[in-house]
Amino acid sequence: YYMTSSSYSYSSWLTCQKSLDSYQVHVIYIATLVAGSLALMGSSFMIVTYLLYGSYSINNNNNNRDNLSHINSDYHHRPYKKKKRGVASIVIYLALGDWAWALSQIATYSTVLSIPPESYTWPLCVGFRLFFQYPSGTSIFWTCSIAVMLYLSLFYPHFLELHRKSLLFIFHVFSWGFPLVTCFVVVWGGYLFHSPMMLICIPREPYQFIFWFFPLLIVMLITSFIYIRMIVKLNSQFSLVTRSTSFSQKYVNFRLTLYIAVFLFCWTPNFANYVVDYFQGCTYYPLLLTANFIMNIQGLLDCLVYSFSNSDVRKNYTKRKGLLIFIISPLLVFPVFCRYIFYRIRARCSPYDTHGY
Repeated sequence: YYMTSSSYSYSSWLTCQKSLDSYQVHVIYIATLVAGSLALMGSSFMIVTYLLYGSYSINNNNNNRDNLSHINSDYHHRPYKKKKRGVASIVIYLALGDWAWALSQIATYSTVLSIPPESYTWPLCVGFRLFFQYPSGTSIFWTCSIAVMLYLSLFYPHFLELHRKSLLFIFHVFSWGFPLVTCFVVVWGGYLFHSPMMLICIPREPYQFIFWFFPLLIVMLITSFIYIRMIVKLNSQFSLVTRSTSFSQKYVNFRLTLYIAVFLFCWTPNFANYVVDYFQGCTYYPLLLTANFIMNIQGLLDCLVYSFSNSDVRKNYTKRKGLLIFIISPLLVFPVFCRYIFYRIRARCSPYDTHGY
């Protein structure tokens, strides 16, 4: 599926290529594997931090989050309280999409680097394609959901407050359901084939455009419109308010728009590469390499935005502790999730909160 010429010329970087040599393919594989590993650490850090500090906390006089022995039986000192609403409550779903997406890239490219091409069977190729398409699709649509919620919170706050639950239901159905439908269609329709560029499966045209790049284009247009409107609105508000609670909230909204900026930054090279390939029937290797690396590093960049915009990170982590948790966070996801489930069960069994928190 790719050229195996032993001679490599850097002049090929500047030409539009219909196929890649083995050196170029392996550089892309390694770059994607590195990006996926960084994204896994970033998304794992977001999940761990959210489950430890962001979803709910233990409410007691000693401010001890991890010790259940200090729970007061007084009704006014409930052991659990729900903490997050608004955008902060759905960022975790973006992190979950980034996390599964990063795992798919690590699994795919570590496999293709470790086995001979003839061992990369068709079922394996299709499986890895689905493992990539579903979580990356959920990441795309949860970013769009975050953008819509930010837009409503700034321009139509009363509408958002009245219809919050309905909107969250729509976000869940759309962000989890639409990628699942596209995966089902491309597999059962027989629309996948081995890429001529690399040893991966992609949908053939026009289905690649219909089920992947057209939805991506729509989301990019929506998020670009929202990003521009919000930046203009927030800049005008910054010039009119003093440093107050109102200013602080607008500053938080301004920082949260960085999720949209990260999405546009990560996916624009990938879309540009598709346009070049579609109209010229070839691709530029630097563009393809850049698109693969930047697209797959989204989980890390989302983590940076999360750390910058989330008070839980600043309150609970020093620089050294945060760096350590970031590095080992992929190992912490499962035990922290088990801890979270344990506390949720304790919360639902608690006589102090009939709502289960």
